[in-house]
Amino acid sequence: MYADAMERAMQGREPHPDIGTFYDPAEPFDRVAELARRRIPWTGASSRSASRWGPATSTTGRHPAPQGPREEAMHRLLAHVFEHQVHHRGQAHAMLAGTPVAPPQLDEFFCANEADLRASDFAELGFTEERIWR
Repeated sequence: MYADAMERAMQGREPHPDIGTFYDPAEPFDRVAELARRRIPWTGASSRSASRWGPATSTTGRHPAPQGPREEAMHRLLAHVFEHQVHHRGQAHAMLAGTPVAPPQLDEFFCANEADLRASDFAELGFTEERIWR
């Protein structure tokens, strides 16, 4: 939903008319590698500044009920998306900690001296150190 809003804003297009479609199906990918191939290609573009991105128009407002189109600055929307992802990583860790399954490493710092520790994960996802860090 947020990725669509940001992509549409960058293309000068109107917001999506029905954000409910982003939740069907609830789990659109069976494997993380499939999801990784659909990632937003411009999130790693360090040459772009937040001021050049302009406002991202989104049809959010789901709590407690839809409130119609809203405009939000791109850098603020990205900050929200990244923080929300951190929240869900914590949830996943907490849920697994209460089971016999040991929680995986969910707080990766991506230090240069740890590249060998993530090499197999990166290979499975189709990532390279160069592609990620440019």
